[in-house]
Amino acid sequence: MEDTVLDSFLHHLVDFLSHAMGPTRAMARDLWEQVCYLYGSFALQRGLAAGEVVEEFHLLRETILKALLLGEGNQGPWEGWARDLLALNRILDAGMAQASIAYVDELFFAHLQGSGVPEGVSPEVEVEIERQLEALRKEMGE
Repeated sequence: MEDTVLDSFLHHLVDFLSHAMGPTRAMARDLWEQVCYLYGSFALQRGLAAGEVVEEFHLLRETILKALLLGEGNQGPWEGWARDLLALNRILDAGMAQASIAYVDELFFAHLQGSGVPEGVSPEVEVEIERQLEALRKEMGE
């Protein structure tokens, strides 16, 4: 079940990212950072190390850039893309920062309030994450 939530998360991340690059970017960037914060929190629940959540964002960036640069019909001049790629990198970096902050926050509270060991991904955690993702999606207007 954890893989299903992770797949849903990745779909939401890419969807919110596209909005953060589009005409509704002012509102969408705030929501992007909230989704990324939630992702960082989920990373701790999944038992990842702090650096692994950053590595996952690097993998996301690499996958997106490969799709953009190596996809079908993308043999044209790159000059017009420079600004968009820079904006994309800034948004991904902001998301990575939010996910890292959430991870550290959650780890701190796990140590402060509990055994110091993340509880893991329970069915209740999965349901709550899906609920929060859907609430953010509704806020985006979808």
